[in-house]
Amino acid sequence: MSQPNPSKQLKQLTTLAQGYLQTLASPQRTALLREIGKKLQRSQKARISAQTDPDGRPWPKRRVQKGSGRVRTKMFRRLRTAKHMKLKTDDSSISLGFSGNTGKIARAHHYGLRERMQVTGGKTISIKNPTRRLIGLSTQDLADIDAHVMDHMIKAGEK
Repeated sequence: MSQPNPSKQLKQLTTLAQGYLQTLASPQRTALLREIGKKLQRSQKARISAQTDPDGRPWPKRRVQKGSGRVRTKMFRRLRTAKHMKLKTDDSSISLGFSGNTGKIARAHHYGLRERMQVTGGKTISIKNPTRRLIGLSTQDLADIDAHVMDHMIKAGEK
């Protein structure tokens, strides 16, 4: 199954909202996009905490740890902190993602790639991660973005 392209999903914003964003001065547009980015960051953190894909499906369960026979609880507790989940905005874009070693781990899980891990004793093993989409836009996120832009338009009209 192909994954939806976030850039295509963002194009679904109404023509009115897009036109409004273009009419704003650069500092105002940057501030609005920063607010939208923070809302998206909160929704992504909540989704990672709930361990679901953007479309609402739960992630595959974790493997049982060898030896102890138990399954550890939630994944990516630290990954969803502001230290690791970076938000960058300018007057024309919002970027939310991971970088460095955190980005490498996130990419391996997001796309279900193979990853080399070092186990006790210095031995290296290669494991295949199941796909767990960490970052993505849900239909609710798109509706929230649209609503936020509309609210901003209404407040600007009142001034």
